[in-house]
Amino acid sequence: MAKREINRLPPNVLSLEKEPGRHADGGGLYLVVEKNGARRWAFLFRWEGKLKEMGLGGATAVSLSKARIKAIEARGWLDDGLNPIEARKADNEVPTFGTMADQEQDKGNE
Repeated sequence: MAKREINRLPPNVLSLEKEPGRHADGGGLYLVVEKNGARRWAFLFRWEGKLKEMGLGGATAVSLSKARIKAIEARGWLDDGLNPIEARKADNEVPTFGTMADQEQDKGNE
């Protein structure tokens, strides 16, 4: 079986691509161009048999290279058996004061 090509989009894709739709970079990374011209990055993957889309940010704020890094991270979560959307939420959660206090107390009991 042939390996799927990744990094297919050219570095200047944001200045070139104006056609509405999903434009594949490979490995689940897509540049999504809306009919109104807005552009964003998305990572598409299957989870429990359903197609899921994880937004990676607007194309004006997130470069192609940063989008590729975010897609690599998402593929890593998939490889670990995690839903990338849920894994990202868990990574971004700010612990409450109570959680921090419990963790400090647990350290003291070791």
